Amino acid sequence: MAFSFREIAVLSQELGISLDALLTQSTLDTTTQNLLMIENLHEQTDISLLAEFANLMKKVTEKGYSEGGELTNILPLPVYINYESLTRFYIFKWRYQSFSNTKIPVHYKDIVITDKIREITAFNLKVAHNISYTHYIFDHSLFAYIIQDIKYSRNIGLMTPEDVGRLKEDLLHVIDDLEQLCETGTFQNTGNKVNVYISSVNFDTSYWYIQSEELYIAVIKIFILNGIVAKDIHSFEKIKEWVLSLKRHSTLISESSEKERILYLNKQRELINRL
Repeated sequence: MAFSFREIAVLSQELGISLDALLTQSTLDTTTQNLLMIENLHEQTDISLLAEFANLMKKVTEKGYSEGGELTNILPLPVYINYESLTRFYIFKWRYQSFSNTKIPVHYKDIVITDKIREITAFNLKVAHNISYTHYIFDHSLFAYIIQDIKYSRNIGLMTPEDVGRLKEDLLHVIDDLEQLCETGTFQNTGNKVNVYISSVNFDTSYWYIQSEELYIAVIKIFILNGIVAKDIHSFEKIKEWVLSLKRHSTLISESSEKERILYLNKQRELINRL
């Protein structure tokens, strides 16, 4: 979902985040808030901004024990990044949302993953796996949203049947990966703890935070690749509090609730197989 400036202002007011501080900061090298705005993945300035944010995350994980939480209605990067068709899908969705007012439509086949993007996303994946404890809270309709987007894109001619077939195959692989993640409750390559929750309520946008004993960052995602980055303690605590509050309305499916986990994952497989 792409937010207007008015909607961003409402979010900031609800969470107690200063838009004045946000709009007067031009880089991530600050202690308040920033608008992380990516406009062109082929521009060096935007590539540098993504790399800067990735390095900021890395600094947090290097400060001893670290914790991360994500309240999300899209797949978290560590869950899908090994599948290029899904990486292309989210870039395609970002471009479609960001440039929908242009006369030239964005086609899925036109999305190219550059070596630099692969490098940054691989770096992000490594950083995510190095977080000591991570919890994901999924909107219970997350996969339904993906299926809906894919069907819509196919129906208006922006995806071919072959594109949809590849996405279907990789989404089924993601479900298998998610099942393994939930069974072990850890990232396989690092052994770091992961909890996965399924929320019983829907949410319109995604929130994310990461912290160590000394550093903390929180993000309100306002586009697929963009967001409000909060680095002051007040904004961070507000966003973290909101993420954690949704646990009360969620079911833990990692290392527990085996029946609920099996039912949920099988339901997602059924949805995907209908593509």
